[in-house]
Amino acid sequence: MLKSLLRMRILVIDNDVHIREVLVQRLRGRGFDAEGAQTVAAATDMMSAARYDFVVLEILMPQSAVIDMLAWMHKLAFPPRCIVMSGVADLWKRANPNIPVAGVLQKPFQFEELLRLIA
Repeated sequence: MLKSLLRMRILVIDNDVHIREVLVQRLRGRGFDAEGAQTVAAATDMMSAARYDFVVLEILMPQSAVIDMLAWMHKLAFPPRCIVMSGVADLWKRANPNIPVAGVLQKPFQFEELLRLIA
C-alpha cells in the first residue's frame, strides 16, 4: 500500500507562496509527485492537462471560485480527492456540509495530519 501512496500526484492550491512551497517540498520529500498552484485558474489549467490523485486546497483565496472548481473537478473523468484547508476550516464544515471532501484541515496543522488524510 505504501508503494501506491508514493506514486500519487498531489496538487497544492494556496495563494500563500510559503505554505504552498513548504507543503510541496515536504510531500516531495516523502516521495509524492507534488506540484503547486497559486490560483484556482492555474489549478484548473493544470488539472485539465494532467491527472491528480489529490488536491489540497485553501478555501479562502482572493478572486477564487472554490465551490465552482470543486463542482468542475467532480465532472472530470478521474476526479481527484480533495482536502480543504484554512484558518477558518470550521466555516467550511458549517457552510458546505454536503460537498464531499476527503478531509478538512484547520491551519495551522501538523504535516502528519495531511499524510493521514492522504493515506
